[in-house]
Amino acid sequence: MRFERLRLTNFRCYESATVEFDEGVTVVQGGNGAGKTSLLKACFVALYGSDALGSNENLADVVTNGTEESHISLGFTHAGDTYTVEQEIAMTGSGDDRRATTRKSVLTRNGEAVGDDGVTSTREEIESLLRMDADAFVNCAYVRQGEVNKLIEASPDERRRVVDELLQLGKLETYRERADEARLGVKRVRQRVEDRLEDRREAVKEIEDTDPHERLSSLRENVTEKEDEIENYERQVEKARDSLRDAEERLESHDETKERLDEVEEQVAQLEGEIDDRTDRLRELRDEADEKRDEAEGTEADLKEARDEEEEAEERVSSLQDTKTRLETRVGSKSEALEDAREAVRKANERAEKARNDAEKARDELAEKRDALEEARAELEDVEAPSKGTDELRGTLADRRDRRASVETRLKTLRDGIEGAEEKLADGVCPTCGQEIHGEPDFLREDREEADELEGELKKLEEKVDEAVEAVEEAERAEELYERTERLEDGVDTAMERVESREEVHEEAMEEVEEAAGRLEELKDELGEAEEEKEAVAEQLEDARERLQEARERREEAERAEELAEEAERLEDRAGSVEEVLEEKRERLREKRELRDELNERIGDVDVEELRDRRDEARDYIESATDRLDSLRDERDEIQNAIGGVENRLERLDGLRDEIGSLEQRLDDVDEMHDDAVALKDTYASLRHELRSQNLRRLDQLLNEVFETIYANASYSRVELDEDYEITVHEKDGTTLDPERLSGGERAVFNLSLRCAVYRLLVEGTGAKAALPPLILDEPTTFLDDKHVSRLIRLVRAMNDEYGVEQVVVVSHDAELLDAADSRIVVEKEPTTNRSRVVEAPLSNR
Repeated sequence: MRFERLRLTNFRCYESATVEFDEGVTVVQGGNGAGKTSLLKACFVALYGSDALGSNENLADVVTNGTEESHISLGFTHAGDTYTVEQEIAMTGSGDDRRATTRKSVLTRNGEAVGDDGVTSTREEIESLLRMDADAFVNCAYVRQGEVNKLIEASPDERRRVVDELLQLGKLETYRERADEARLGVKRVRQRVEDRLEDRREAVKEIEDTDPHERLSSLRENVTEKEDEIENYERQVEKARDSLRDAEERLESHDETKERLDEVEEQVAQLEGEIDDRTDRLRELRDEADEKRDEAEGTEADLKEARDEEEEAEERVSSLQDTKTRLETRVGSKSEALEDAREAVRKANERAEKARNDAEKARDELAEKRDALEEARAELEDVEAPSKGTDELRGTLADRRDRRASVETRLKTLRDGIEGAEEKLADGVCPTCGQEIHGEPDFLREDREEADELEGELKKLEEKVDEAVEAVEEAERAEELYERTERLEDGVDTAMERVESREEVHEEAMEEVEEAAGRLEELKDELGEAEEEKEAVAEQLEDARERLQEARERREEAERAEELAEEAERLEDRAGSVEEVLEEKRERLREKRELRDELNERIGDVDVEELRDRRDEARDYIESATDRLDSLRDERDEIQNAIGGVENRLERLDGLRDEIGSLEQRLDDVDEMHDDAVALKDTYASLRHELRSQNLRRLDQLLNEVFETIYANASYSRVELDEDYEITVHEKDGTTLDPERLSGGERAVFNLSLRCAVYRLLVEGTGAKAALPPLILDEPTTFLDDKHVSRLIRLVRAMNDEYGVEQVVVVSHDAELLDAADSRIVVEKEPTTNRSRVVEAPLSNR
């Protein structure tokens, strides 16, 4: 994985910034508080959102003070695909409830969204892509400021937890715990199955003791008798209901006809009243229409002449209004142009002043680089060129170390064998066959002689290794001085070009100041002329509006006569409508009178009392028979309920017997599952121990490779990381040290060595080299002297050049680190706004 581009808006001290990242080693340079760490923090927040914040931070801390939202966009490449992750944070609420929330969180691959929009989805996709969460990121790839000694000072248990989580060995412990929980769960299930089996067996015995089959036969005979009696009563009740329905229907028909007759009588009376009212209203409307026509004839005027005069006045007002609007727009435009010109003069002066300062800074930088180049050339003259190439010297050193390691291994094997044999001889037992023996066997004497010879050879090899180390160190020193001189010469050339560029910019800025001042004076004169012309048109517009008002009053008076005539026509139309409605109501009155006569004929002679007696008799019989039916049905239902209870008990008996068989089978299955869970738990525990041992051995090898790269000529020989994750430093004189006894600088370099070894182990363990993020170091040189800074440089270069870390980003102002970098990102803080900015794109040094 490689960072490509970071874009920020209102993030901490940055109002707006864009950063391009190069391959190799990039150094972020700037003064204290300039915003160097904020750039790395932005990359971290872009990947992991709020999970990237410390315990004392919240989202509101990343939003620039005085702004409402912050936007972070990080572009990176991985496995041939191009990704962009965007985080948008917005302030919400007010007062004490004011807080920040993530409004947008999106990850795209080759321009298409990955996963669902939202914080959780984006974080999960990033963790899957990098194979690490935010905690793993800071423990492996991101050495934050002030945490350079984190792994060295951690307890062995904490160190083990960090490495296990990075290599995902913690999942095996989780699986082992789950397997153990499953075993306990299976055990609890077995006890529940046994309890249920015993309960079901007792229930079967209880049901069988009640003889349910004989009881069911007796109950079915009783329910048949009750149903025959119920059927007889139901036939008699149905006959009574038919008689009741006939009487009620005839009585209901009589009542409906009588009610309808009353309604018609009422409607006839209502229509007669409405007809009288409508006749009176018709006379009133026609009288009012005659009055309006008389009034219109006495007030008519020349309406066309009034309207023409009003239209001419409106056109004059509209024309003057358009002219005034154009002049106001012109005045506004000139005012804005005047303000823009004043701003242009101010900005031109600022650019001229800045260009002058930049040119002065460039000249100072050129002088500094020339001095540094002279010093480097002087130092190079004092260095003697090596007789052999550095690679050849390193090969010699490696061969001698391999031989030394081989001799040490053989010597340790002999000493261990001699010690064991001497113990057995002390007990009077032969070391090889275990039989009783007197005296010392020949092979033991031969082993002692070989061991003595190997000790002498080992001393000579130690001297040869020291000589080779010194030769390699001298060759590397000469190589470094040659490279540094070449970089400084390139730097001087670049600085000279920058001085010439800055001076040209200053001259152009001064010409721009003069041009902007001249334009300002021209705009002042143009604005005065436009304002005078606008005032003259405003006076003409006021006169035209007064004439328009007079024309409108004359036109309104003329239109009054026309409105009166139209109103008279409308009243006449309404009178016609009333007359039509009146005719309709007279027709309806004739229809209602005919219906009234028809209903009187339909009522005829009906014996209402006889129908009521038949209805009452039928109701009394139905009531008494229904009570008896209810009683019989209750008795039948009780018997049927009893039958259902017995049938349910028989059905339950069959179900219990089937369940007993199933429970017995399940008990056998549960026993087998318990054995499987125990075996699975033991497998996970064994696998985790084996993987941890393998990874620990490899981590120890990688740590010593890195250690030897940066401490090849030091007094330390190797670092030991034992199975309890304890770290021990071995010196060449055979003594051992706890890392806590090292100086602050040495602890820092040791910790970086361990971080780099963990990073390499993670690459090998996951097979996901391309997925790992860049190695990020935030102010790693704090409290380091020149000697340790040189070792740090050696480590950083080795991670990039030898160990395949494609991208290393370092925050530092150390000059040696700047010289060793492939590119740099320079940031500074504006003193007037207190905002940070990126002042230079990455500049290649190599």
